[in-house]
Amino acid sequence: MKIEPDIVRAIVICSTITIITALILRHLMEKDEKDRLKEEAGMSAYIGSEADSAETVPAVIAGNGYDKAESDKTVSSNTCVQIEKILSEWADDKSAAPVIRYTSYYLSDVDLDERTDVTADYTQCITENGFDDKGVIKISFDDAFGFSYHDCSDMAEFFELLRRASGFDADLTDAAYDEDKHDDTGEDSYEFNEDCSITDILLGDMEYDELIGSSCSYSLSETEEGRRYPSIFTAVVKYTKDGVRYTRTAYVEMEFYKK
Repeated sequence: MKIEPDIVRAIVICSTITIITALILRHLMEKDEKDRLKEEAGMSAYIGSEADSAETVPAVIAGNGYDKAESDKTVSSNTCVQIEKILSEWADDKSAAPVIRYTSYYLSDVDLDERTDVTADYTQCITENGFDDKGVIKISFDDAFGFSYHDCSDMAEFFELLRRASGFDADLTDAAYDEDKHDDTGEDSYEFNEDCSITDILLGDMEYDELIGSSCSYSLSETEEGRRYPSIFTAVVKYTKDGVRYTRTAYVEMEFYKK
């Protein structure tokens, strides 16, 4: 992949952003509705049968879809990777459709064997009127992703540095399978049980009225041979400020390949 500000790339980027935004927004809206219905159902049961014993809640099982040895072997067999990183904010005051603002949108193609990359900032390309390729800015990989890959021994080490530098730094093996997200998007996704630093990164120094909640997760891709590895990381933080509900998201995707 050669990243250049041409019309074909612009169309692909616009389509990708639209699809990602639609899927995440749909999942969040449906998850909110499911949580609300669960709360209402739980309250009704409590009121209707106060003497009944409490329902046993199944324990959260540590993620069983991620195998580090298998993942490292699969990722290390590649020499190149395409990376997409999107940070966005949605503001919803319930008077109209949510207002979406993209705060960061980076693309990079890295050749680890050659220690070279083509990295660009597309944040200013996304406008209210669509996509303007005049806003493409070529930047360094280090500035876009927060670390240097030049000393990486293999792609598995690169993967680990990238996910941690992106704020998804919790234990990959300590995660719970997200059945709702699978139903909504078809992804095999796991939600971290521990906090990730991306939550604090998204909030920054924001002074909010109420922190509604946050979650961090990753999705697995599968090779033709059936080997699985994490390829997409997503974080969501929801809060209210002055009567407006905000949702901030982080999306990082990696696509590994050989030259």
